[in-house]
Amino acid sequence: MKNPSFPSLAGGSFLPGRLLALPSWVFPGSLADNCRFLAGRADEAGLLFLETASSLAYSADDIPPDLGRLPLRFHLHLPLDLPWEMPAEAARICCLLLEKAACLHPGRAVLHPPPLQNGIGRALPLFLENVAARGRDPGIFLLENTRENDLRSLASLASDYGLRFCLDLGHILAYGQERLLEEDAILIRTELLHLSAPGPDRDAHLPLTVLDAGGMALARRLIRASPPQAVIMLELFHWPQVEMSLPLVRQWLECAACP
Repeated sequence: MKNPSFPSLAGGSFLPGRLLALPSWVFPGSLADNCRFLAGRADEAGLLFLETASSLAYSADDIPPDLGRLPLRFHLHLPLDLPWEMPAEAARICCLLLEKAACLHPGRAVLHPPPLQNGIGRALPLFLENVAARGRDPGIFLLENTRENDLRSLASLASDYGLRFCLDLGHILAYGQERLLEEDAILIRTELLHLSAPGPDRDAHLPLTVLDAGGMALARRLIRASPPQAVIMLELFHWPQVEMSLPLVRQWLECAACP
């Protein structure tokens, strides 16, 4: 069940027919300064809680309640360094971070699932059960495809727990995960798209203008294959790169019939 406080926007002002999300770091500055900058430039802000220790150290000064009065929706991106070998501890951390942002009523939280190697992928059900035991709805989580986990083994689990998905274009291109675009069970539960170009080091988060023809074609396919309610997030961390990439996304959306 979705958070009833998560505001619904009838249509995006920045992209034709879609809502636009941007990260809470598009220039050097605080989370609050970035969110205030994004107000009027995006529909939604993705709050970057990417590292456990620094995110747990956030106070009310870092996430002031007045941000909730901005014309923005919010979601979280949870830490990349969660201790998946201790699922209960990972659940505790995520619940604490959700509580820190509660004044902004985040409607979803992007989660990198545990890697599949060495059997650690079995940690996810235990994590979700611990989240539920703490009174949180596991359905708030969007599982993102990563180098270590391409999500295809998680479709059934996602259905059981009400999970949804965040598909990352850069990861699809960098790690050869194009088959995700054929997984209907994942596509119909996709609520967020991360768009960036991978670059030579595979996870560089470069502007979409550096994509080659094949990358641009796959980006268009991904947008067309996703549900119309899926928010498009430019996962770029420099405002000039956002400005460079937005015209391409608008073009792809306006040319839905292009090959």
